[in-house]
Amino acid sequence: NVAKIQTSEGAGSGFVIGHSDNQTYIMSNKHVVDFDKRVYIIWPDGSRNEGVVVASPRNSNLWKRGKASDFINDLALIRIQGIKGNALPIKNKNEIIGENVIAIGNPSFYDFTVTRGIVSGIREKGQLIQTDATINKGNSGGPLINSSGCVVGVISFITPDNVGLNFAVSSTRLLRFLNNFGYGYLQNNLSNDSTYEDNSL
Repeated sequence: NVAKIQTSEGAGSGFVIGHSDNQTYIMSNKHVVDFDKRVYIIWPDGSRNEGVVVASPRNSNLWKRGKASDFINDLALIRIQGIKGNALPIKNKNEIIGENVIAIGNPSFYDFTVTRGIVSGIREKGQLIQTDATINKGNSGGPLINSSGCVVGVISFITPDNVGLNFAVSSTRLLRFLNNFGYGYLQNNLSNDSTYEDNSL
């Protein structure tokens, strides 16, 4: 499930990646939560939960410099009490250039919007996914999903002077972050459905 992330400075997007011990874990961007330790998660049905930011990569605040390479650490893991939403499977290989993808998020107060595009490029040694799917302010932290329903990236930033030049932290970078912080097991808890286990992914 995709959710809206409300912070003291504004709002962005996030998505459920797993459940454990009656808790739900949600992925978003570091630049969405910034220095907030507590945020609000708003679900499509209008319900709300208070969330706690539990992990971000080292150098996650480098996004403020605005260079593409600085966004590879633009990740934040949020935890809430209770089981909410369905976890999205994360693809364990980078998507192929030219593949169809959709972006889901909350752009410019139009909550839970879906746009479509393709993977336009793989950048920064496989750590960033370039896409032409329409991305706007508020999409940050939402998932970029392939046609099999797997997350291939975490929507991170746009280049405002160039239409259709948008970027997401790649799924392989995301999985490495989760494994490094001891949260890789969250994906192991997912049912082994055919979309996640398909060797072509």
